[in-house]
Amino acid sequence: MNALNIALFHNLPSGGAKRAVYDLSHQLAQRGHRLTEYRFPTANTDFLPLTETVDATIELPFRPLPYKHVPIPGMSPHVNALRRIRTLQNLDVASQKFAAQIDAQGYDVVWLNDCIISLKPYLLRYLKTPSVFYIHHGPYEREQQYLQVLDSDRDGQSFKQRFYGLTDNRRAAFEAREERYTSQVAPYVVTNSYFTAESYFQYYGVPALVSYLGVDTEKFAPSDDDRGDYVISVGALIYRKGHRFVIEALGQVPKAVRPRLVITADANYSEEHQLLLQLAQQHDVQLDVNSVIDDKHLRDLYANARMLVYAPILEPFGLVPLEAMAAGTPIVAVAEAGVRETVDSEVGLLTDRNIDNFADAVQTLLADPARGDTLGQVGRKRALETWSWANATDSLEMHFRRAMQGIRTNAGIR
Repeated sequence: MNALNIALFHNLPSGGAKRAVYDLSHQLAQRGHRLTEYRFPTANTDFLPLTETVDATIELPFRPLPYKHVPIPGMSPHVNALRRIRTLQNLDVASQKFAAQIDAQGYDVVWLNDCIISLKPYLLRYLKTPSVFYIHHGPYEREQQYLQVLDSDRDGQSFKQRFYGLTDNRRAAFEAREERYTSQVAPYVVTNSYFTAESYFQYYGVPALVSYLGVDTEKFAPSDDDRGDYVISVGALIYRKGHRFVIEALGQVPKAVRPRLVITADANYSEEHQLLLQLAQQHDVQLDVNSVIDDKHLRDLYANARMLVYAPILEPFGLVPLEAMAAGTPIVAVAEAGVRETVDSEVGLLTDRNIDNFADAVQTLLADPARGDTLGQVGRKRALETWSWANATDSLEMHFRRAMQGIRTNAGIR
């Protein structure tokens, strides 16, 4: 297609969504498209910066209201829940001005991604330029519901939770209502998996189109070194990444063959870190937790691992299994959400969310290294043939073209 002048908006932390934006923007730039980066000061700029692929970066001057400590005991959560609502109201007002600023530049298309302040960028409410919104994460309401059910630390019946809930429930309802409205007015929406698309349709009546992501098969590649004595779990140190489940499952593997667990994270939350260390000690699992230094460090960890053990809760897509496949590493994963769209029996072993069954799958691969090698070889081939960033960029370009033709994915939404 002809070279496009693209406005790229993102306000992302480190992690898979930022990596997706990084790799897709590199592909677009290599094809001759011009990109201007728009971001808020809250965006992570250290992890995979876009400086080499964009013509210019414009920082839109908006920050959320900071946390405010109230000297009256028990009042800080109430005050800050209300300040959160005020932040979103202020963002709505500011986004109208920001959208006009972008529209005035005459871009061919605006490519928007998730926002860590509002989840769905409020720019979608006001842009006149054709736009494509790429959803990386699932609906806010769905995440709150499953975390409330699954995380035993979230005891909604405690007095403390009920007390703080007086205001926090109001905040949560406001955020859900705001996200629903923004999602429904977004003219053209694409996402990373059929699971995410179905979730959005279920919660908001928004039909999103699937535009799969990819993996860099040069950065992530097999190693000539022998595999190490460890298995690897990758993802931020937060509950929904499933590291607790993996530790408990490995604790069911006989000690004589139990491998060391390496958790690699791009975000470290000290409370969850300490909990994981305690859980590993309780289950007699040797655990190493480290932060990603660079892509070579991560590639080596993948390529030399016995297997990837992957158990996030309802992960919308999951780049991690693709990175393991590209590195020729077999996978044991929980068969749910987006993982079912990338992992099958030819590249790994899938189980339900059952600790004993997951542990059995790990033992199966530990006892049969040849099978693990075969799974890894097929995974590498699959990554090269199916999950390239070139294929992902072809798809995204097609959606840009359709949006520019005036096609809307929210046609018929009331």
